[in-house]
Amino acid sequence: ADSILGSLTKIASGGTQASQEIRKLEEEKRGLEQQAQDVETALSLRRNSEIAAEALSSQKYEIAAKAVQEYNEYRRMKRHTERALAFAGEYTVQQMETTQRVLRETLLQKYEIAVGTSDLQMLGN
Repeated sequence: ADSILGSLTKIASGGTQASQEIRKLEEEKRGLEQQAQDVETALSLRRNSEIAAEALSSQKYEIAAKAVQEYNEYRRMKRHTERALAFAGEYTVQQMETTQRVLRETLLQKYEIAVGTSDLQMLGN
């Protein structure tokens, strides 16, 4: 009876240890998945920042607006974590914020000019 009880105790303690190891592995997995998402977000931020800046400088406003829109969508999805922004780099974030501001101002000026001159063709562009 003692040997059966001893065996059951060993099995139970082994099961508890296995459960702890499984929880630890699951935590590590979640951490790695979050890190992978942060790297993916950083790459997207960099890509969109470059696309937006280049498009704005060549007056391709629709392309710039789409890149800014994706950047803002990631922000709304709360993917701009501290680590993702660090991976992307401060320059990337500053460049995108500047591009976004300049794009907004440029489009507003174009709209005001078009409305002021009743140029419906310009509004379409």
